[in-house]
This record gives sequence, structure tokens and C-alpha cells, in this order.
Amino acid sequence: MPAITKKHTRLKLQLVTNSDHSIHAGLVAVEAMARRFDLYNKLRQLPSLDPRKDTRRGYGPEVIVGQLIYAL
Repeated sequence: MPAITKKHTRLKLQLVTNSDHSIHAGLVAVEAMARRFDLYNKLRQLPSLDPRKDTRRGYGPEVIVGQLIYAL
């Protein structure tokens, strides 16, 4: 029995063309999705994602994941 199985998603995505371009449009979409699914709080609760010994330096895992999602 496989440990990871693919399930059907409840999200329906549709790609459409946009004639109005914005520099920050993707960032707003990423932030809205992250807040809707409470992504940043869930990432903060996983201590294994943050290998830093001094948490006052560098970026936390929620910042790095947000940048990765935006880059995709």
C-alpha cells in the first residue's frame, strides 16, 4: 500500500488571459491563498522546517515557502 496517494482536489483552476498587467498581482494572489488556508501559521508550528540555531537571523520557513510559491 503506497504511503502517498493522489486525491481529487476541490479547487478548480482556470487560466485566462489578462490584458491589464500588475507587478504585484501574483504576490497578492499568493498572500490571499496563504491566508485562506492558514499556511503561515501551519508552517510556524513545524519546528523541523527551521534549522536555524539563532532564529533572530535569516528568514523563517514561512518567508522561504512564500517566495517559492510566488516564483512558481
